[in-house]
Amino acid sequence: MKTYAEKTKENTSHAVAHTLTGRTRPVMRQAAPVARPAVPHAAPVVQREILIGSTWKKPYDDTLVTGQRDLVKPYITQWPKMESIFDKGTVGKTRDAKEAYLNNDTGLESHVRAMLRKYNDKKSFPNDQELARQLVQDVKLLLLGLESIAGIDQQDGQFSKKADSADAGRTGKGKTLRIYRTMKAEHWNTYLASGDPKDILWGHGGSLGQALHYFLKSKADNLDDVLVEFEFPGKAESLIDYTQIKRGGEGKGPKDGKLTGKNEDNDVMALDEEIFSINLGKSKELISELNPKITLKDKVRR
Repeated sequence: MKTYAEKTKENTSHAVAHTLTGRTRPVMRQAAPVARPAVPHAAPVVQREILIGSTWKKPYDDTLVTGQRDLVKPYITQWPKMESIFDKGTVGKTRDAKEAYLNNDTGLESHVRAMLRKYNDKKSFPNDQELARQLVQDVKLLLLGLESIAGIDQQDGQFSKKADSADAGRTGKGKTLRIYRTMKAEHWNTYLASGDPKDILWGHGGSLGQALHYFLKSKADNLDDVLVEFEFPGKAESLIDYTQIKRGGEGKGPKDGKLTGKNEDNDVMALDEEIFSINLGKSKELISELNPKITLKDKVRR
């Protein structure tokens, strides 16, 4: 692109001018000057950073990346799903594949870097442990082939009877309540047509890890199922009675204006202990009154 104006060209046109002698001579006409082209200015570079506590950090900073990788690594190493994800047919080959992922900069570290770049200017974390727990969840989602939902806010501890632990980054009870469930696409479409939450409030709902236990089964069988999120206008600790979690059965409905639950065993994330779910059918009236934001997060068939 030129940075200077183009030279003005003279456009000569011959018009006949009559003189007193009767002779003619050419009259020179100058063309209008060519406008100077606008010189584009480079857009300002926006520095992307992540807020951790009261400090802004660059997502590509090597100290941040390696520090978070080291916090995340033990959680991923102990994750039971690693065996099936890196299965190579023999114990030795599977072990080598896992070790390569955990220790090479093209494996776990690469996933940590990718997610840190995704978080910049979009998420903030009270401390390094909370950031690590978010990364643990998202690295697992990447390994499960669920890139489309990586970045969903982690709610660790929200569906656990055990008390939260800020030191471990498990603070879900003090966060916005989010219930997840897997359902048939036709039921989701019914809800879209009616706008009535009660059309999809039956069965059980719980943590993201619980819902993914069923969603991944649906993917394996290529069922026409979807993953749905219910985001409530309040914190989990104010909407769930953690003293009312039953051992067996289908669970009960709300008690004294709060949701109750029943024990569960299936959680793909395998981080929380003493987990439970909510009986959505028995809680449909209260849930409808609370008017959660209901969002389609993923679907098996795209």
